Amino acid sequence: MPAHLNSKILLTLMASFLILPYFKAKAAIDGAAKIEMGALEVLSLPEKNREAVVFSSKNPAKLGKDLMALAFDDKQPMPIRWKALTLGSLAQGSASKESLYKALKSDAWFMRNAALLAMQRIFPLESAKSAQQLLDDKALVVRSAAVKTLANRLDADGREILWGELDKPYNFKNKESLWIRAQILEALAKTPDKRELPIFARSLRDKDTRLHYFSVVALEKISNKKLGSLHSSLAEKRSLWLKAQL
Repeated sequence: MPAHLNSKILLTLMASFLILPYFKAKAAIDGAAKIEMGALEVLSLPEKNREAVVFSSKNPAKLGKDLMALAFDDKQPMPIRWKALTLGSLAQGSASKESLYKALKSDAWFMRNAALLAMQRIFPLESAKSAQQLLDDKALVVRSAAVKTLANRLDADGREILWGELDKPYNFKNKESLWIRAQILEALAKTPDKRELPIFARSLRDKDTRLHYFSVVALEKISNKKLGSLHSSLAEKRSLWLKAQL
């Protein structure tokens, strides 16, 4: 056989080994891209990957419907239902409103919690009203989510509501202050109003020492001055502010 023919045969064989696997792999990838992952498969992915699947889904309405079905399935474990509700609302967008309002009234605390978190993302303007209704929820974690939601868009009405929540009986246990009270004061201290100076000053005397830091922060913002030095401890600053109020 002529040498030039041997060369052509050799090149053909090399091409088949190099090129054919590429096309086979590409075909496999293209085929996989056409397959829609099931709801449970999506939920098994890391959070960022789950959302990426939702945004790239060719049929987000169906995926959202399947996820919502899992969310309201009492036979499913809590983590599945929680993730299904938050991700399902993302897939459905504005169409998820009815499901979210239903979840807000669920007997399961994690459904109420997940629904409120989803409301913040999908319906931010309406989430504050839902949060107000959950400030007295029997579950502390839900009340905390409600405070966080209000804090995201804290207006004058919201401030008045949070001040009212600070000393509610359900934010104490066995007469001991719960950590949510510090969360409330932290939200209020971010943009304090001058008229609130006496209230922040009173918080310096609260038995819950977790409130003292945010009281000092608010007083410094309102008065535009700082008592003590850069090296002063919180206890020292608190003492100075208490003396200043006398």
